[in-house]
Amino acid sequence: MVPRFQRDKPVLMTTTQGRWPTVWGDDKPRETITTRRDLLTWCTDLQSYPPTKPLLRVLAEHANADNERKILMFLCAAEGQGRFCDLRTGPHITVSQLLHAFPSSQPPLDELLSCLQQLMPRFYSLSNDPHESYQVRDQKQHRLVEIAVTVHETDDWQSGSRTGVGSGFFERQARRFLEAQKAGEKNPEVYIPMFKGLMANPLAREFKADGPMLLIGAGVGIAPFRGFVQRRLKQANCANKVWVLQGIRDSLVDEIYSGEWGVHEDEVKRVVQSRRGEGKYVQEEVRIQAGLVWYIINAVDGRVFVCGSSKGMGEGVEEALVDVSMAKGNLEREEARNFWELKKEAGQYITETW
Repeated sequence: MVPRFQRDKPVLMTTTQGRWPTVWGDDKPRETITTRRDLLTWCTDLQSYPPTKPLLRVLAEHANADNERKILMFLCAAEGQGRFCDLRTGPHITVSQLLHAFPSSQPPLDELLSCLQQLMPRFYSLSNDPHESYQVRDQKQHRLVEIAVTVHETDDWQSGSRTGVGSGFFERQARRFLEAQKAGEKNPEVYIPMFKGLMANPLAREFKADGPMLLIGAGVGIAPFRGFVQRRLKQANCANKVWVLQGIRDSLVDEIYSGEWGVHEDEVKRVVQSRRGEGKYVQEEVRIQAGLVWYIINAVDGRVFVCGSSKGMGEGVEEALVDVSMAKGNLEREEARNFWELKKEAGQYITETW
């Protein structure tokens, strides 16, 4: 652990090669003045990756207790390969947990950083139309950037649960902002570093101003569609050309953006709840709306968008779409799968799953 009095003390960081601490910078030596806090906060991922042998070797080299050193060296040796694999594939182990498990090991920060994974950016899609969303404050026009985030939680080794790196950071910053507002601050200053993604979002890239469009999403996967729908519904010639199938658990708890989709929301959006009422999933609604799905995907400029978790929802929707093409197109299952692959290549079937 870094002592408190050293955390914000300026230090000279020198690297001999590589891109670190940048993400996409040139591979070259670097020197920069920074702090230990910044290096651990913004440049190093302490909890997303399982432990590696280089990390365990560094801990072993600096372990003062013989029993701790023997355990760490055993995990790095060929004889301990099985146990090492169990450690990597079992309940997730963080760097913090390792340091607590082997308290006699106190490696220098530079050696520790050299064998830890770099903190990589998290990519999010806008949930608003950037062409329209802005706010006037202090006689200045400010652009609004809106996204939706599900806070990922997992069991913590000490007690309770811990949050994901990116989603947990968003939650903490949001709480800081709300607490500052509650304390009476007019314009709380809470910063979130961000940049425009280098990769084109497939949902935005394939968005067209005309043609029938079906948007299928579950949870926060519905968020990127909101800006599309708002933009499309402002066009008179887009009536009866946009449909949304939204899967949620409970409309009283997690139906985000209700009433914020623009005019005719009730006509274009169908909400499916898995834990209230009939208890359906969005893939079941896809099968129910088979006629609509088949009409849209076979229109010359029709498109079907799917956004959400690849596990469960994404796989379920894909199977539902295959079932639709089998029923409506009289296709065999393999032919139906190939049908959707061809539609994907043609830019008519667009998925964004994680």
